[in-house]
Amino acid sequence: RYMGTTNARGEIRFDGVQAGERHVEALVREIPPPRGGNEDAPFPADKDLIGRVALLPQLVHTELDTAASVVIRPQPVGFVRGILRPPAGRSVAECDIGPADYDPNGAGKHFGVQVDRTTGEFLAGPLPVGPSTIEASCWHVKDASSAASSSAIRPVEVRSDRVVQTEFVLPPLKPVD
Repeated sequence: RYMGTTNARGEIRFDGVQAGERHVEALVREIPPPRGGNEDAPFPADKDLIGRVALLPQLVHTELDTAASVVIRPQPVGFVRGILRPPAGRSVAECDIGPADYDPNGAGKHFGVQVDRTTGEFLAGPLPVGPSTIEASCWHVKDASSAASSSAIRPVEVRSDRVVQTEFVLPPLKPVD
């Protein structure tokens, strides 16, 4: 993890970065990150999420002894609000929601998700304006040899002029091979 401060032109340089893919994030005091909230906070009202801009993380591929650059500029963002309904017999606390193309190694989209683990209400974002795909899933592991899962994927058209609404109704759990 590398951190630093930009020069007067807004540039920053990191030397000796290992080869690989990384998300680069920028923070600017005048543009606070538009977060949906956290698990303990009340959900923000739609009116507070409309017309926002953010400095979204950018993926950069680095190679040894080779310069790589990335430009991060404020861009319009949107949010997706919805309800997550778990499979019969399961609770929202056993479910997750996030980007359909999530990769724990750093590739793919990242966005925050606030979920009310009692009601299933969720708020995802900030997301770049345009097409996106959200996935909800539920896992149940009985023991080392018995697991079941359920998932659903929703394409959404993220907009900055309104909060997009959706609902996930997860199908019954199916055994995992």
